[in-house]
Amino acid sequence: MVVAKDRMEARAIKIAVVGLNQAGKLFLESATASSRYQVVVVADKDIEAASKAASYCGAQACDDIRLAISNYQLDAVFIAAPLHVCAEHIRSAMSRKINILRVTPPARNYDELAGFAKAAAQENVIFAVASTNRHRKVFKAFSDNLKKMDAESFFLVTAQCGKSFYHEIAERDPKLAGGGIVLYSAYQIIDKIVKSFGLPSQVYAIATSLAPDRQQRLYVTEDTAVISLKFSDTLVANITASKSLAADMFTIHAYGKDRTVLLADNELSICDDSQNIIEKASFGDGEQEAMGEVLEDFAGAVMVTDDAEAMIKLSRAGDNLDVLAVIDAAYLSARTGMPESPGRIMELSQIATNRYINTAHRSV
Repeated sequence: MVVAKDRMEARAIKIAVVGLNQAGKLFLESATASSRYQVVVVADKDIEAASKAASYCGAQACDDIRLAISNYQLDAVFIAAPLHVCAEHIRSAMSRKINILRVTPPARNYDELAGFAKAAAQENVIFAVASTNRHRKVFKAFSDNLKKMDAESFFLVTAQCGKSFYHEIAERDPKLAGGGIVLYSAYQIIDKIVKSFGLPSQVYAIATSLAPDRQQRLYVTEDTAVISLKFSDTLVANITASKSLAADMFTIHAYGKDRTVLLADNELSICDDSQNIIEKASFGDGEQEAMGEVLEDFAGAVMVTDDAEAMIKLSRAGDNLDVLAVIDAAYLSARTGMPESPGRIMELSQIATNRYINTAHRSV
């Protein structure tokens, strides 16, 4: 995408931070620590929290997202607020030629994200996704080791993740939230698997809830889900996401004919065909360092100099459509009890078709 050259000068990027949940605070801390950004306004429904955060970085405070976007001269908005309260404001900001950086998940479903991608292209702005996993050293090491091996040699991928932070609305209202543990906690695990092995042809999912009775379970989001992905006749993946697992834990095991690559939190191990560990490495970086890199790439992409490398590294709306197609297929499968096709979801979309399907075995 070509970014309008007259939109930015070589100066600090003026931003609003919307939403002061865990991810929003990380946005604020990372932006404040960078010389490339000037936080102009902090918006949150809790005006006391917004005022406290704003005083920390010399910004204005606001409890109305619409006013935060319309009343200030902004180059970008960093959005961590729940999607049900900010989706329309994302579109409004892009119509004002304001760039967007959104935490994961970037949307509640495939069509919503496709709409964001289309609007960004029409308005000639950037809609970027803060996919911190793409900057974590352990995930990079995982990708590097997959690249060293023959992608066709892998036959099984297993993954687990616990509950990461998501808004309380995701606990009790699937219509507003779009989903539960799969959408809000497993997103980055699914992103890594899809970007490493391609778009699965079939997705089968079972989802459960801890709600005490059947009627109640119809009106709350899932607490646990098991998702099976079929990539080919020789490669399948299985993902388990549950609130009952340790908070923020994540593992990915990729089993090959000669080697197994094991990712667990900040450790990466390589095993031989007898499952003996032959290499092991630990990484000390975390979400804050990864978010700092995301912000550097975002700044490089929106500045008038147009950092070509940053544009390539930046995760944008179109780059995430395959992930949302997999998640939509999982939720559909959980309802129908049948395997569903992410590719079919892309084909049936009236907004963005399967031209976004990523190439199989493309490692990021």
